[in-house]
Amino acid sequence: MRDAEDEAAPEVRPQGRRELTVRLIVIVACLLGAIGALAQMVHWRSLRSELQSVVQGGAESNEEAQELSQRIALERTGHHAQLIVARALVYDAMIGGENLAGGLEASVEQLKEARSLAVDVLRQHPNSWEASMFLGAATYLEWSFQTDRRLYSEAKSWELPLLEAIEAAPGKREPRRFLVTAYLETWEALSPAKRDAAFELVRTTFQRDLDAFIGLASVWIEVAGDRALEVMPDQPRVWKALEAVYARANDWETFGLAHSRHLDALEQQLSRELDEAEDRLRLGDLRSSRDMCLRVLAAAPRDGRFAPLAIRALEMYAPGLHGLMSTQELKEWLDWALELSTISIVPFSPRVMGRLTDSIGELDAATGALAALIGEDTYRTDRYEKLEERKRSEPWGRFLIAKSRWLVERDEVAAADRALDDVHRAFHTTVGYWLARQRVARAAADLRGLAEANERLADLQRLEWDATEWRPKGKRHVVELYPEPLPRAASTLSLELQAEPGTGAVAAVVWDGREVAHRTVRGRTVVEVELEIDPKPHLLEVRPLAGARITPGRIWIS
Repeated sequence: MRDAEDEAAPEVRPQGRRELTVRLIVIVACLLGAIGALAQMVHWRSLRSELQSVVQGGAESNEEAQELSQRIALERTGHHAQLIVARALVYDAMIGGENLAGGLEASVEQLKEARSLAVDVLRQHPNSWEASMFLGAATYLEWSFQTDRRLYSEAKSWELPLLEAIEAAPGKREPRRFLVTAYLETWEALSPAKRDAAFELVRTTFQRDLDAFIGLASVWIEVAGDRALEVMPDQPRVWKALEAVYARANDWETFGLAHSRHLDALEQQLSRELDEAEDRLRLGDLRSSRDMCLRVLAAAPRDGRFAPLAIRALEMYAPGLHGLMSTQELKEWLDWALELSTISIVPFSPRVMGRLTDSIGELDAATGALAALIGEDTYRTDRYEKLEERKRSEPWGRFLIAKSRWLVERDEVAAADRALDDVHRAFHTTVGYWLARQRVARAAADLRGLAEANERLADLQRLEWDATEWRPKGKRHVVELYPEPLPRAASTLSLELQAEPGTGAVAAVVWDGREVAHRTVRGRTVVEVELEIDPKPHLLEVRPLAGARITPGRIWIS
């Protein structure tokens, strides 16, 4: 028996030793892990206190400091908390600059602290794109604030970390923004090859990040010169931002180009949005479709060019919403249509007019009655008329003239004549009033009345108008023209515009509710626009787009 046990022993004992060794290794590893975790916890507590001290010293307000301290306390890892503080320090210094409490010196100290935190994180996590970004950003900003020559001579110190951040996180916007900003500041010092690379970075950044473009547009235009427009994303927000940049620079010719591109891009965008609204409506998503239609109506300029888009939106817009909303933009579309109705231009069909007034809600009696009349809603027209018995006041003039035309079309000539008798005397010198008188007299075979109307219209029909005939309406000016017949279809409309002394301005010329031209105005300027002008009433408007105040003067057609 003993011999048998001795023979089996060599097979059992080594296995037991191996198991013991494995257990010891596991125990040691666990102890080391526990010691490491304990050390890390102690280090994190110490680091957290240090970071909270930094936050308390650098924050502009107690609320800001408390918020950052709470965020640090919630972090479970030290490097994340360090990045939070580095971010706060960089952005606080970048936004505050010399206005930060303590001045430029305080900003520089914050940036040094942010750089130190970023370096510490990179020692532990070399692939951290945020740490690389804040290292590069803090270095660039510190040297920029101090006008330190190292910004140019040691550019790689900020450039390489930012490039590494872009490579590590290609979908993130922040590293690109910082690097583009740094390149724009150092543009003149870049080599031709580096400038080409920077130009491509600017292009891709602006294409992907409209906010970056809008924030940097003025600087980009200044440094890029003639090449600036090559990188512009063809979007309305971009061209609108450029309008503001060129207006501040008093560059009115380029402002005009940006204004034209803005209208083109806006028309395309709004058309695409309406296509999507139609798709949503087909899928039964009524609310989203309605909201998109409202956004289009709000964004579209009140202009004949955009009227087809407004009509599409209103035809798609869900009916039966009377009184649920009243927006200034929708009211402006109504005012635009009603103003054109005074020269017998009706841009909206009765159905569309009904949708528009339903969406706005209650209107004053005179305006509501005119809108309902154009919308062929006799019930609502009568209701508005009954709201105010005395309709001889000036606000009712447009309605009574339009009603007389409506009554003549229905052979109610006597009622049409009575409606004109109630028109306020302020309208007795207008073309619309005497055209209505001519129409009623012709329908009633009133030769005397017809002769008077023809005589008054002949006095109003001419090819020149003086400055006193303009009517101011807020910042714009409007005048009604009744031109004589011309031997040719194409004519030249000329008008004098006077800009207040100073930097000049840009004015839009609007003909029958549609912008037909925009012109630069410096001092006294004669503006000429080629148009096809018929011998019928027209509405001319001068609308300021940017710059000094504009006063319109004499008008003539040749």
